[in-house]
Parts: sequence; structure tokens; C-alpha cells
Amino acid sequence: MEKRFSDSATAGDTARTLAWLSTDEGSRLLLEQIDKDLHNLERLPCDLFVPHPIPSDEMLDEILQRTANKRKKSRVLHLWRAAAIFIPLVLLTSFGLYVNRYTDIFGISETQVIEAKRGEKLHFIFQDGSRVAVNSATRLQFPTRFGLKKRSVQLQGEAYFDVAGMKNRPFVIELENAEVKVLGTSFNVNAYPEEDSIRITLDEGSIAFHNNLDHSRTLLIPGQTLVFNKQTGASRLYAQPNATTWTSNQIVFQNTPFREIARVLERTYDVTFHVQNPNAYQFAFTFTSNPNEPLENILKDFERVSSLKFNIKKDTVMVGVE
Repeated sequence: MEKRFSDSATAGDTARTLAWLSTDEGSRLLLEQIDKDLHNLERLPCDLFVPHPIPSDEMLDEILQRTANKRKKSRVLHLWRAAAIFIPLVLLTSFGLYVNRYTDIFGISETQVIEAKRGEKLHFIFQDGSRVAVNSATRLQFPTRFGLKKRSVQLQGEAYFDVAGMKNRPFVIELENAEVKVLGTSFNVNAYPEEDSIRITLDEGSIAFHNNLDHSRTLLIPGQTLVFNKQTGASRLYAQPNATTWTSNQIVFQNTPFREIARVLERTYDVTFHVQNPNAYQFAFTFTSNPNEPLENILKDFERVSSLKFNIKKDTVMVGVE
């Protein structure tokens, strides 16, 4: 940069600089610096942010008006004139790369959707480095590039998020009548459309749950689970171990009603339960499966401890009561 100010930079200097910026260290430093620059630029008039050639003279005038130290005015003038010359190069390269690779600054990014069908699980890495594991029968919608102010996705189903920390760009999961806002943490969200409630379990960090029905806000700490009723808006906090065992192909039921168990097994094994006797819904089970446990084995264990009887016909499970 010093060579650029003095017009002594060679093509080799530029090539080496760009090569370094493509490394992890260079990219990290570049993103940190751009975040600081964007924060400062937000204070300038809004008309400087429309997509037209960068108005260096107007930016220089604005900067000079904010310069309070009269004695250093000549030095500041020299530096900012150099910066005004250098701004187009820096912003058109580094800032342009940042926008194209990481940020949808003008809100024109396309939307992508990934869907895990019943019986399958998916893993995905967002452009900011955040990771997500998507459970069966789940739909996740997100932009190809996240916005300048926040990283926002829409979830229907269940997913486990490991969010990359970015201080000035919170990660937001939009749900039915609610949303979850985080900076960097690991947590599970269970928000299937057919369920009455949304369940959120925090493993690491901290998250804020926003109730859009009464506009309340609840902070979670590691080890806590929040259950939110989508119709009434009521929510409660409690400790729930093993809430994210599905990511390791385990299924854990803890005094769980059979109605809920059937929905979980339908999504996991891509089957449909047909309950012939409503008395089946009176049962509840505590059970932990081994990874990749066949459905037949799970149902046999239920039969051993209850009067339920199961008959599997292709992708349909007939449920009766003796």
C-alpha cells in the first residue's frame, strides 16, 4: 500500500499482494478490515452507497468536514487525497471480492433451497463457513450470498447449526411465528410444520429466541432446551440431554408419547404408520437405538414392553393393540 501511495508499486508487488490475500490469513485480515471500513462508511450519506462509480471527491469532502484537528489538516489532507486515489482500486478489488464471495450488499442475491427427504440426512457448509446438518423431511432456504447486516435462513424441519462467529453480522433462523438469533454457537432447532411446538437446544455459546407473537426475547445458556407453542405463543425452558443424538444416527425417546414417536420414525425410516386402534396413543416409551438400527428391531422392543402389535407392509406400518 505504501508503494501504491508513492506510485512505485510494480506488477509483481500487486501479484504477490493478491496471492497473499487469497490465503486464510490474508482473507481473515481483509474481512476484518472491510468490516471496520463498512462500519465507518455507514455514517456517510446514503446516496454514496448506490451502485455507481465511487465518488472519491465527495467522500474526501465528507472526511475533511469531520476532521477536528486543525493543526494536522495538511497532513490529513495529504493522506486522504492519497486514500481518495487509492479507494477505487481497493474497493473495486478487495471490497468487490468480499461482496461477490460473502455479502449481498444490494439485496439481489438468489435464493437456494436444500431439502432432505424422509429417510435421509444432509450436511452443508454456508459461504461464511457455518455448518449445518439437516435432518429427515426438512427444508432449508437461504440466499446464495448473505446480507450485509445479517445472515438469514428459513427452516422447516430440524437442523443442527454450527455458526461461524461474526460480531457485526448475526446469524438468524426464521421459523413459524419466531426466530433464533446468534453470533457464533452450536445448537439444534426442531421446527417441523406438523408439530405444535418448536424445540431449540443449545450446546455451546448463547442464542436469543424471539417470540414474534408477543415480541418477547429469551436467552438460552448451554444445556437448555426451549419449547415454544406456535399457536399460543407460550414457551418454557428446561434441561434436555441427548437432544441432538440424531446427528450420530441415534434415536432417543424419554417417556415420549407414541404419537410423537410415530412421527419421528416416519421421517427417519420413510414409512407411514397406520394406527388401527386409537388406544395405541396412550403408550409412552423410553428408548435409545444404536446407530443404523433396523426399524423392525425397534418395533419388536416396543412389543416386548407393551400390548402394541406392528405389521410392516412395504412402506406402511400397521399398528394394533392386543
